[in-house]
Amino acid sequence: APQARVMAVTLFAFLLFLGQSAGVFLMVLIVYRGWLVPVFTAAAVGAVTALAAVFMAVVPSVMRGL
Repeated sequence: APQARVMAVTLFAFLLFLGQSAGVFLMVLIVYRGWLVPVFTAAAVGAVTALAAVFMAVVPSVMRGL
């Protein structure tokens, strides 16, 4: 069991860093082609969506505590 856990953590870390690198590489290609405005628009939409999701998950639990 410990060996499987080590392999799982190693694979997780590898895929995490690989995904981060691939994302940065794709964004560099897109920005290099001159599509800077769509990149920032997509980032803003993603950030607002993530913030809204966190807000929707946190607020009801806070309201139940009152």
